[in-house]
Amino acid sequence: MHAAILLWGLTGIFGKLISLDELPLVWWRMTITVIILGAALKWFDQLDTTILKKAKGALFSGAVLASHWIFFFASIKYSNVSIALCTLASTAMFSTLIQSAIARQRPMAKELIASAFTILGVGVVFQFQELHVVGIMLGLVSAFLGATVTIQTKILLDEYSPYNLLFLQLVGGVGVITLIAPLYFMANPTTAVLPVGADWLYLLVLGGLCTAYAMKLAYDSLAHVSAFVLNLSTNLEPLYSILLAFVLFKEYEQLNNGFYIGSVLILFSVVLGTVNFSDLWSNSKKTVKE
Repeated sequence: MHAAILLWGLTGIFGKLISLDELPLVWWRMTITVIILGAALKWFDQLDTTILKKAKGALFSGAVLASHWIFFFASIKYSNVSIALCTLASTAMFSTLIQSAIARQRPMAKELIASAFTILGVGVVFQFQELHVVGIMLGLVSAFLGATVTIQTKILLDEYSPYNLLFLQLVGGVGVITLIAPLYFMANPTTAVLPVGADWLYLLVLGGLCTAYAMKLAYDSLAHVSAFVLNLSTNLEPLYSILLAFVLFKEYEQLNNGFYIGSVLILFSVVLGTVNFSDLWSNSKKTVKE
């Protein structure tokens, strides 16, 4: 799970390095991944063509995934890598709310407390980074969509193998973006369509390693953990990317103390949500008795 999160941490860096705007960037990312993944599934004889008959749910999930990525990269373009990834950490909070609404039951107290710290952390960042309000709002929309697609994926994994599900989701995402692309380019006529220079290399790494392989690892982990735990652990992704952004882009020059305070609160929410305190208490009591 954490290997996938580490690879996802690189996506923000590539989003900053690639010169394309958010929609063509996501279209190329998904298209390249479809080609790589489709070829691999065909080569290893793992492509299940029968799933196309019942693919509606997976294709719709792919549309949500594409929207999640578009808003995420838009957040980077309108602010910076650090802000986009910090707001993305609210994904676990949205996951708790969505899952509770679907199951029609109260969320666990631990999940509510962890989500509260996430909200507090994002709120502190929002309060002190007034120049990046648009980027923060785009990041929050991306987080909501990210939580939605994770929950959808966990449900769909009962019907599909991880690679076949990912393939269908990517096909659905490419299809939706292709349909709305004419309207997007009419509204943004100066937007570049084709990658240039090093963009091609960045997109290949982003599609093959940070998308196809990383999402396979994440989907495998969903068989053993809840969507909430995966989304909450994904809050570590900002830390990886922020450290890289500091080194590569010197983003620390654009941030103030409010950002760091908010980041600490979000990190604490990760610890609070993933550690099983009842087990720790039981183990500590056993140790004392021994």
